[in-house]
Amino acid sequence: MITLKNHQNLVKIASKGAQLITWKNSESDKEILWQQNDKYWNRVAPILFPIVGRLKGDRFRYKDAYYPMSQHGFAREAEFDVIASNDESATFSFKSNVETRRVYPFDFELIVNYSLSGSILKVNHTVINTGLEIMPFSIGAHPGFHLEGDIYEYKIEIPGATSKKRFLLDAGIFSGKTEGVDFEKGGFLPLREKYFESDAIVFKNENIHLVRLWRNNMPQLELEITGVEAPYWGFWKKPNAPFFCIEPWWGLADSAEFEADLSEKEGINSVNPNEKRSFNYQIKLL
Repeated sequence: MITLKNHQNLVKIASKGAQLITWKNSESDKEILWQQNDKYWNRVAPILFPIVGRLKGDRFRYKDAYYPMSQHGFAREAEFDVIASNDESATFSFKSNVETRRVYPFDFELIVNYSLSGSILKVNHTVINTGLEIMPFSIGAHPGFHLEGDIYEYKIEIPGATSKKRFLLDAGIFSGKTEGVDFEKGGFLPLREKYFESDAIVFKNENIHLVRLWRNNMPQLELEITGVEAPYWGFWKKPNAPFFCIEPWWGLADSAEFEADLSEKEGINSVNPNEKRSFNYQIKLL
């Protein structure tokens, strides 16, 4: 467990999954993040790699071979090496190995850096292709935030939002169906349990760069993309659970009709041999 701290905040990150585990405000001792609870959800802020979401049959096809892959990929279960750390920054690394190549036939290094500055936590994911062929991949963030009160006290703000189309999931796979989600004036969406009865609220290509979480007309925190635009976003919680996830994604679950090669999947990214791509966001307490 690695600890970052300053006069305002204390953050702990586990080497397993390079996952945020706790974030406490020094003055109030208030826990910002959801705390693992098997009754609802036994994770806090998993990193989604090399896929985001679920694949049909929990497998993908690449060059006429099939490979098993569970939901959200294997990075969240991987043991990362700590390659640098001090009071306000920590860097983790996970490299491909014999086990990963059995389910994902590519050589890579995933580097994750956390940097704490005041009440801002910056998160950087860098995917490096250490192999000899173009590597298709997806990556995403899945931080869960603790809800102190009833869900009716909360709303999210997406600046500039008016009415957005939600893409519906069926057992984790996109069904091809959509429904409108009407925002209040100013880009606010009050949170209601009914929205999560059929899995996450998912938006595609809506030009979202920043999301704020409010409670009782007071802003609590915001998550902002600071690098490559996240074209997809998920908003999720378990029914009646006291947490809420704000998830920027650079990739998607499978759609019901998808049958092609992984390299042709909607939202897939790619990186050339000996090159790298970075995906950054930050969380700011308000």
